[in-house]
Amino acid sequence: LPEIVDSLIGQRVVQVACGPTYTAAIVEGGLLYTWGDNSAGVQGLSNQGSVWSPLWVHRGLMGIRAMRVACGRRHIALATTDGGLYTWGEGSFG
Repeated sequence: LPEIVDSLIGQRVVQVACGPTYTAAIVEGGLLYTWGDNSAGVQGLSNQGSVWSPLWVHRGLMGIRAMRVACGRRHIALATTDGGLYTWGEGSFG
C-alpha cells in the first residue's frame, strides 16, 4: 500500500526519479534527496552504505540548486538551475 515518506513531510517535492533500487527527489529550493541502495555511490553519499530514508545530497553540491534529476541503473544525472550537469555513480553506466 502507498505510504507517505515521513522525512519529507513539510517539504514541497517538485520532482521524483527512480532507479531500480533507489529513489531521488528534488524539493522546492533545489535541494536533492536520495535513498535506497547505495551501490557504486549512486546516491552521492560517498562511501556510506545504503540508506532507507531520504538524505540531503550536499557533497559537491553546496550552493547548487537542482532543477531536474534522472536515475539510471547505477548512476544519477542532475541538471541545475545555472545550466550545469552533474553525474555520479558507476562510470560505466553514465
